[in-house]
Amino acid sequence: MTHLMGLNGIGLAIAAWLWSYGGRAGTAKAWRRFGSTGVICLFLSLTFILRGLWSWWLLGIYPCLMTASMGYTDFWRRVYFALANCLVGLFLCLVFGSSAWMLLILHIFVAFMTVYFAAKNPIYAPAEEWLVCVLLYCVLLTYPFIV
Repeated sequence: MTHLMGLNGIGLAIAAWLWSYGGRAGTAKAWRRFGSTGVICLFLSLTFILRGLWSWWLLGIYPCLMTASMGYTDFWRRVYFALANCLVGLFLCLVFGSSAWMLLILHIFVAFMTVYFAAKNPIYAPAEEWLVCVLLYCVLLTYPFIV
């Protein structure tokens, strides 16, 4: 189990870097839209596969996260990104049930705290984008371990 958490940590670091890099001026948003969300979906699916819990329903996560990453410049797009992450959490709860519902409560709390944090912008933008991505995706990558 520890090796899977470490593997997810590597995936989280890569995805957060791609997310922050894709938000910089002069870089393609594809790093964020396809790269970051693709890495998270890949590591999430890989973890479910290695735990013997994979389902065809998991293929619906990538389009949801990719659509949510289409913009992240104003308050409402940040809300949309948080809602999309919560929707994926709800989706995982509906597919796998059990104690995943308790994690969804934490996921919703973290999502809306990141919206508040992002709206206040207390730190430099690349660090803020990286932190918001890490917080949301970290909770998302925890679902395979609670099911």
